[in-house]
Amino acid sequence: MQHLHHERRLSPHTLSNYTRDLQRLHDWCRDQGVSDWRALTQHQV
Repeated sequence: MQHLHHERRLSPHTLSNYTRDLQRLHDWCRDQGVSDWRALTQHQV
């Protein structure tokens, strides 16, 4: 996230939204038994 904040200068709101979305995806993967990001399909995402 530091790269996005310092290098790309994204707003705190954008960073917060990215964090929230990735956490939701992580939780969904855990609930579905997906333990490897590479196992995700385009449809799942």
